[in-house]
Amino acid sequence: MRFSRHRGEWLADLRHGITGSTQFMSLDDFEQRAIEPVVWLQRSLIIDLLSHAATQREPTFRFLKLDEKVRVIRDLLKSDASERYLLAGIIVGFFTKMEAGYFVSHRNQAITRVVRMVLRLLKEDRAML
Repeated sequence: MRFSRHRGEWLADLRHGITGSTQFMSLDDFEQRAIEPVVWLQRSLIIDLLSHAATQREPTFRFLKLDEKVRVIRDLLKSDASERYLLAGIIVGFFTKMEAGYFVSHRNQAITRVVRMVLRLLKEDRAML
């Protein structure tokens, strides 16, 4: 079966916040217009995967208080590059080509921002953990 639509059109349907502009003035602009909408869209998957990884590392994870769960996940993301890259892949998979190019150009700072945003999400959305 052939798809008549391009990837960008599919992403626009999935990410209602996509604008026509793909130029970013700064990393803050990129975080707000590209990273944040995708983290919000993928939040359930992100939290499920991180909770699973945290349970592998800390078997009592599900019994911990919220602050302790966030600490375990923060430590996991800080110490395990493969988990950071998995998290980045979940996000980048929903980027347009231009957004992905910007991400790659600013990879280290962008991954740091993704991690920081996910940790903030975990603290704010208590029901998810």
